Amino acid sequence: INAEYMGKDPRVLSRVRSITLDIIRQERNGETAPQRLLLKSLTQMMTEVSKRDVYEPCLEEAFLADSTDYYRKEAAVYFADSTAPDYIHKVFKRLEEERDRVERCLDESTKPKIVGVIMAEMVVHYKMALIEKENTGCLSMLRDWRVDDLRLLYECLRLTDDIEPMVVVLREHLLEDGVRFVTDPEGNAQPLALVEGLLHRWDKYTDLLGRAFAPQGAPDKAVEAAVHRAFGAIVNKNPRLPEFLSLFVDSKLRKGRAQIADAEFDAIFDRVLAVFRFLKEKDVFEKYYKNHLAKRLLGQKSSSEEAERAFITKLRTEYGYQLTSKLEGMFQDMRLSQDKMESYREHLANVDRRPPVEIIVQVLTTIYWPVTKTTDLVLPPDVEAAAEGFRQFYQRTHG
Repeated sequence: INAEYMGKDPRVLSRVRSITLDIIRQERNGETAPQRLLLKSLTQMMTEVSKRDVYEPCLEEAFLADSTDYYRKEAAVYFADSTAPDYIHKVFKRLEEERDRVERCLDESTKPKIVGVIMAEMVVHYKMALIEKENTGCLSMLRDWRVDDLRLLYECLRLTDDIEPMVVVLREHLLEDGVRFVTDPEGNAQPLALVEGLLHRWDKYTDLLGRAFAPQGAPDKAVEAAVHRAFGAIVNKNPRLPEFLSLFVDSKLRKGRAQIADAEFDAIFDRVLAVFRFLKEKDVFEKYYKNHLAKRLLGQKSSSEEAERAFITKLRTEYGYQLTSKLEGMFQDMRLSQDKMESYREHLANVDRRPPVEIIVQVLTTIYWPVTKTTDLVLPPDVEAAAEGFRQFYQRTHG
């Protein structure tokens, strides 16, 4: 057969088309090894006669129609008998096979057309069914946290340029699970465990975005926005969370049996700030944090001044000086009080008459500290005398 003879005899053209489609069908069914050289020879003869008048109307149209029927039937059978991940693997395998067939045996212009056939018959038609498939669909993947399967489903749906149905399922599942967790009555009885559980969920969500929804190395914007909306709603569902978050930080910074290495604080603070960003009641957190910080400073219970300052610096960097000005003022008072006590001790070393007892005085600026009321104290005479000695020294040095 040569190209010139093919173009003159419709019977030859029909026979060539029939042979070509039979070979492709057998290859798809795995009944024969790929006959790429023969296929390429047959299709090349058609394009040599005329791509527009012979190849496209006489072969490509029939190839696409035959493919539509083939993949419609295959999809129906395979979807019914397969899990969602297995079905998607089948789709990607078929896409790869058809692209390869076009590159080696057909005209390049046929590639987007055959890909469109597979997408229409195997993906678009089954999009919602894939998401909702019982035991193996999107909701099941989320419940069992099968990240690789979620990535597979996302990559498949992304080919349709419509991932919104999957995003909706993802957002609703995260919201339902998270709200149930933060509103569990037992959570308020164990605030540190509640915050730790919330931080664990944030770590999971961040890992999920990076592993399942980051086709170009960065999280998909639509999916990321959905996850953030869900997490924000979760964080603000428990009105006591600002208090609990401050209590969690206090547990890490307070001296105790479970001491934390300075190198670990940075990671802890970053996790806490990830939750803090979603808090609507940031001023409530500030109120509780100020109380906890005051107790640590005045009671000398802080495990690391460097860590204390590092956390406040992170807060200031993200939310400005207005949020942290009073917290930083508290540290300034403690430093000035320490300096003043050193000066007072030097003063006592140079006088003949010393107080009967040694005292430690901390001079605090009222507006910085969470003081709501003051109490008049009746001190023992020796303590009262020592306090009066410091008061006189302070007034002399401050005019």
